[in-house]
Amino acid sequence: MRFISTMRLWLKDEKGQAMSEYALLLVLVAVALIATVIIFRNALKAKFDAITAAIVGA
Repeated sequence: MRFISTMRLWLKDEKGQAMSEYALLLVLVAVALIATVIIFRNALKAKFDAITAAIVGA
């Protein structure tokens, strides 16, 4: 009986739940950022090359 009550308390414990949610949110943002960079890789490279050329030419 004590085992069951201990398990119930353990399952109700929400310590660390917020930390897990923030970690999942951070992973989601990182994946979205990486996907965006991969999709727009050529456009980003062209823009950075144009900026570099403008700085060097100045």
